Amino acid sequence: MTEPLMLPGGHRVPVVGESYYQDNLARLCGGRTKEGHSYECVAILRPEPTNPYDPNAVAVCIDGLQIGHLSREAAKAFAPVADVLVGRLAACSAVVRGGWDRGGGDEGAFGVVLDLGGIDDCRSAVLRAN
Repeated sequence: MTEPLMLPGGHRVPVVGESYYQDNLARLCGGRTKEGHSYECVAILRPEPTNPYDPNAVAVCIDGLQIGHLSREAAKAFAPVADVLVGRLAACSAVVRGGWDRGGGDEGAFGVVLDLGGIDDCRSAVLRAN
């Protein structure tokens, strides 16, 4: 498969559904620590047109592990980009935060925020690369 296309950044886009992927996020960050994590990485955006709950669904993966999805609203907005990917995957910068364990039940969940450009900028980047 072709190398994922790095999309421009500029907007903070939160990932949803991370609560279902806490084990994957802990694995990516090396487990929970007292202070938690701020792990900068690259996320892959994988459209899921056969998703039974949302045909616009976009899975978010880091290092081959699924860690959540774009929200329904963000996935719908991303659809014009997904339409022109033509068999390619898109990538963007991301930060995984949280994952602390200070004992006594003081634990923080992991969360992920993407750095993703506006839809027109992302679509233009894909079209230029194709």
